[in-house]
This record gives sequence, structure tokens and C-alpha cells, in this order.
Amino acid sequence: MRTIWKSFRALYFAALMMLIGSGLLSTYLALRLSADQVDSLWVGALMAANYFGLALGGKIGHRLIARVGHIRAYATCAGIVGAAVLGHGLVSFLPAWLFLRVIVGLGMMCQYMVIESWLNEQADAKHRGAVFSGYMIASYLGLVLGQLILVVHPQLAPSC
Repeated sequence: MRTIWKSFRALYFAALMMLIGSGLLSTYLALRLSADQVDSLWVGALMAANYFGLALGGKIGHRLIARVGHIRAYATCAGIVGAAVLGHGLVSFLPAWLFLRVIVGLGMMCQYMVIESWLNEQADAKHRGAVFSGYMIASYLGLVLGQLILVVHPQLAPSC
């Protein structure tokens, strides 16, 4: 298991950082909307928009990876996701947030596809389960740590 960790630590770290950001953004947006006393329909719509983006990203991401390659697709989508996340702070118009959430979901799916295809390509069949279990640990740990940031630094959370 130690060699697996050493072989894939960069991909595990990328997944961890990606999911820390995702967990933080989803939780922060829900708390922000709650603090602004926005109708719960908008909260649900924003979460659904993210998942719509993930579904859309499966189709678009596949074509993007085939056209420009894994590294360029990953870097491009990371930049787009970063810009969309920053857009949430610049705009408070909820329909724009819906669009930004779709973009975040789309870009994240492309990044997932790149990481998972790299792991799948590099892992031999004998160790594939161990390789992907490390990936899942990094993913779920990232979601937990993203939400934990708001507990450790309560000044970041909007007051409800």
C-alpha cells in the first residue's frame, strides 16, 4: 500500500484539494442563502444546477479530453472552475449563480474524468482496487475538510 500511495500521491492530493474547495463552496453558498433568507427553492436549484453541470460535463469533458489531451483539459477546467467560484463573490444575482454552479459542475466533472482515467491507466489490474480506494479516501476527506473550514474559521461563514 505504501508504494501505491507514493505512486499516486499527486493525483490524490489534486483530488483532495479539489474536493476541499467543492465542499467549502457548497456549504458556504447554502449558509449564505440561508443568512440572506432566500427561499429554499433557490438553495435546491443551486445544488441541482451543480449536478446538472456534472451530468453535462460527462459529455463535454469526454470530447474536450479527446481533443486537447488530459493535461490541457485538466488545467483549462481548473481555471474555469476557479473563475466561476470567484464569480460567486462578485455577483449576487441568483440566476447568475445558477449559471456559475452549472459551470463549476461541468468543470469539476472534467477534472474527475482526468484524474480517474489517469489512475485507471496507471494502476495494474491487481492493485486497481487499492488505488481507487485511496482516491475515494482523498475525495471524501476533502469534502469533510471543506466543510470543517467553516467550523475552524467561523468568521468565514455568513451569520445566520
